[in-house]
Amino acid sequence: DPVETHLVPIARTLLAAFASLCEYLRYVSHRIEQVNSALCKNPGLCDRLEAFEKAWTLARDHLCCSPEQQQAVEEDLGILVRASRDSPELASWIEGREVEALLAVPRLLVLWGLE
Repeated sequence: DPVETHLVPIARTLLAAFASLCEYLRYVSHRIEQVNSALCKNPGLCDRLEAFEKAWTLARDHLCCSPEQQQAVEEDLGILVRASRDSPELASWIEGREVEALLAVPRLLVLWGLE
């Protein structure tokens, strides 16, 4: 078990908010025709997005700001770039993504590393 510090509850809150958002998205994926294009009119979505944003901001400020952690994220992005050179499929996927999607990769790596 990790040593219980003030950082553990922050990480748990982030994971819980992420899990809640994923649960909602799985739920609506089977009812996509019922999803309102005005996203704020979908019950539960705004609350989940707000909770995730708040948890992410707190986690970013407390878990991701050290030079060592920033370096780790940069190294992970370097791995992604090198891997894309070796994998035409990955390179194709990257080329077809919006910048925002690529900016999410380091965040996903951090979330994956928290598990």
